[in-house]
Amino acid sequence: MFTANILGQNKGVGLSIGVNKLDPAHYSGWAGTLEACEQDAKDMAALITKAGYSTKLLLNDGAKRDPVVAIIRKAANELVAGDMFVLYFSGHGSQTADGNGDEDDRLDETWCLHDGQLVDDELYHLWRAFKKGVRILVFSDSCHSGTMIKVDDFKALTRDRRSSLEDAFSFLSGAKALPPSKAVETFMRHTNFYDTIQRETPKEGSPGIQATVQLISACKDSEEASDGNPNSAFTASVKRVWRDGEFSGDYREFTEQVRSVAKRTNPRQTAERLVLDVPNSPYESQKPFTIKAPK
Repeated sequence: MFTANILGQNKGVGLSIGVNKLDPAHYSGWAGTLEACEQDAKDMAALITKAGYSTKLLLNDGAKRDPVVAIIRKAANELVAGDMFVLYFSGHGSQTADGNGDEDDRLDETWCLHDGQLVDDELYHLWRAFKKGVRILVFSDSCHSGTMIKVDDFKALTRDRRSSLEDAFSFLSGAKALPPSKAVETFMRHTNFYDTIQRETPKEGSPGIQATVQLISACKDSEEASDGNPNSAFTASVKRVWRDGEFSGDYREFTEQVRSVAKRTNPRQTAERLVLDVPNSPYESQKPFTIKAPK
């Protein structure tokens, strides 16, 4: 059982991110314009705020790597056992080369922030800064390109191999993923940038996470999540299942219902739930977004 903070009242902090347009200067001339992400983030910020959280909203060119990381670090410094942090992202997802050897397929998943990708290893390292007993809930409405780019080493790609690789994939219109060709080009143009991130980020488990991190994602690594209007398929489903707070089940039931609703819009995406490192059954059994710590 986790203890509440010394004030006797648990705190909830939220960050909602929506990126409809990327900076072409970083993403090999590609802006990757989407329709729903800004509205997704606004709606989720409103939902989180109504649930009692102090929530920040970052949109488009305001959703850059440095401010996102800074807000997460600030939450890690301020929150104590029993407190709750919610992080929401809507935008393109991708993969980049695994530089520290912790991925079997040698590829790391990323979120495409406006000025550069945020690598899953970086997020994992940020979770290490949160204190024991803090609950973290992450929503990812993006494609994590999973099996879309299966190569031994991005650096070894020749022009001919890259062309063959691009021809092997069918990229769906409206998918929230960095296309394979742009993922490869972006990494090759910014190899030192991403290599430095990987080199300076410790592998999983060194040290471990003390908080409990729960992820609810729009789809499997090998699937594509759909954009939409006014909301993306996943976020629209989250809102529909939540029903302005009328939903009364736990996180498992919530994810199952979101998965079912989202599949009616896009049968090819499967909402998933994952809990990292520190199991916390009382937390998982709570109604989603509950700030009060479980007993």
